[in-house]
Amino acid sequence: MPKGQYVRKTAIVPSEEGTHVESTTVNEVAAVPPTGGVTLTQEQFDALLRQASGNGSQSIDLLTLAKAIGQANRVENPTAPMVSVYNPKGDRDHPKPKFAAHQVIQNGIRLQIETLNLEEVAAVNVIPPGKWLVHKANDETMPLTVEVEIEPDGTTLHRKCISFPCKSEEQRYDHRSLFDYTLEALELAGKTNERDQLVAMRCEYNALRVAS
Repeated sequence: MPKGQYVRKTAIVPSEEGTHVESTTVNEVAAVPPTGGVTLTQEQFDALLRQASGNGSQSIDLLTLAKAIGQANRVENPTAPMVSVYNPKGDRDHPKPKFAAHQVIQNGIRLQIETLNLEEVAAVNVIPPGKWLVHKANDETMPLTVEVEIEPDGTTLHRKCISFPCKSEEQRYDHRSLFDYTLEALELAGKTNERDQLVAMRCEYNALRVAS
């Protein structure tokens, strides 16, 4: 055990009244190679002695010692920040936003938040309803249709359906991401502020991904 570590010894000794009581002492031990156990520094142990003296005691109770050891070996980051490519800010401190609609459907398949990154969820939430003529990666145009269904209360968004041609083999290739299609649809809809916010968001998160 390294210098600056201590052991607690308890013995049964006779008292003046003839009864036997516990006597507790804390002694420094010789230095030995560390074993990976829980330790106290010299400063931490001195603080414990001062506390015991202030209470009129010559010994340290086990509860005080346990608290001190716990504080000395406290983990600085007890909960992982849960940083990933899907959320480079970490789900612990910056959880993903929820879908604005109860259901989001893309070409007949329900999207799951767990499989989308932060900016993709944001894009799905702001893609405007309507029929938009967007460009694929090969610069060909294609129709992008966004439809929404409202709950009976007249305000709650129940379902958002996003669709574009992808049934034939030719239609399946050269697609850009839904995020990119959203940027183009927002621009066509005159929502340049929302488009610029998404672009800035993607730049910020991509920088965090590279840094991590």
